[in-house]
Amino acid sequence: MPNPITIEIGVLNVVSHPHSEDIYAELFEKVSQKEANYWGDSNAAIRKIRKRRDGFLQSSIVLGTEIDLRDPVVDRSDYTTSEASAEDARLSKTHLYNGRVFLFLFDPKTHRLYYERKNQHGKKLSPNLLRKALMRLFDNFNEEAGFIYEINVSIVPEKDTLDRLLAMPQIDSVEIHLERPNPSDGIDDEIHEIMEELDEQGLQKLQTDMKRSKESETIRINEKNMKRARVAQNNGFVKVSGRNKEGERFRGATSDYPLIREAEVEKGELSTTEILRVAKEVS
Repeated sequence: MPNPITIEIGVLNVVSHPHSEDIYAELFEKVSQKEANYWGDSNAAIRKIRKRRDGFLQSSIVLGTEIDLRDPVVDRSDYTTSEASAEDARLSKTHLYNGRVFLFLFDPKTHRLYYERKNQHGKKLSPNLLRKALMRLFDNFNEEAGFIYEINVSIVPEKDTLDRLLAMPQIDSVEIHLERPNPSDGIDDEIHEIMEELDEQGLQKLQTDMKRSKESETIRINEKNMKRARVAQNNGFVKVSGRNKEGERFRGATSDYPLIREAEVEKGELSTTEILRVAKEVS
């Protein structure tokens, strides 16, 4: 590879109820070629989904800025303002600006989405921003469909993140935000136990907030809450605050430490091969 370009690949966990491989394909097809506003004047869309022979779904997420011509336009030669012209209005309806495109592959079997966090042009897409864009696209579709789905998107952290957060010598608070996982995930019997707990209480999500008592040096998480935390790290998040070994205040969440892998690709070459390699490596 004479002139390799370094890209970055991130991972999200997409969970839907009801759940099946076919439902994921249907969901992505339903939201493709549609646009959603996810932040300020920023819009997102998913290009037409392609089903690959290996079972993955392939597409790209496109981000761009929508121009609001209700405000005046600024002439950059002298910074005077004026009303938008008819041509400005035409372009604002047919174009998004500051466009960025990021390829992704989705595995319906594991419901993991592997995407270009940094593309060949050096543009970056944070996991949190992608999560917001996907959730807005799914929410818009779900509203049109009559809210027949429960959909959540979570950031997949580095494998040892939860252990490192809970290894702090003084833990003052722990927040476990647990979204309903897929029954097929299976972390030993933990997924099954969590599903039973949620079903028994009629819950879609479970929020557990813990705060250290003044009499205790640290929070000692029991096994029940540890199971919740282990499931929540990929289905929601776990947030911890306290003091580190140096005695300094610390606050962090599993979602703050996303799983990211670097890869090298030839300029102009699709990054699908490297994304598949990462998918196999981290699965």
